[in-house]
Amino acid sequence: MKPTGTAHRIPREMDARARAVRSLRRKLALAAAIVVVVMLCLLFPRALAFVELAAREIRYLWWLIAILALGVWLAFFFGKKRD
Repeated sequence: MKPTGTAHRIPREMDARARAVRSLRRKLALAAAIVVVVMLCLLFPRALAFVELAAREIRYLWWLIAILALGVWLAFFFGKKRD
C-alpha cells in the first residue's frame, strides 16, 4: 500500500538541496550541449552549411514541418494510455 499525504517525504531542507542539484545539472547539461554543437560546427563546416541551407528552405517547407508536428501530437494524444 502506498503512503498518502506528505509525511513520507524527505525533510524540506533536503528537498531544497535536491532541487538545487537538479537545477544545476540541468544548466550544466544545457551548457555542455551548446559546447558540443559549437565544436561540431567548427569541426565540420559542411554540416554548418547544410544547417544554414535547411534553415533557408524552411520558408518553403513549413507545411511539411506542420504535418510532422501534427503527426507527433496525434501519436501522443491518441497513443496507448498508461495507467
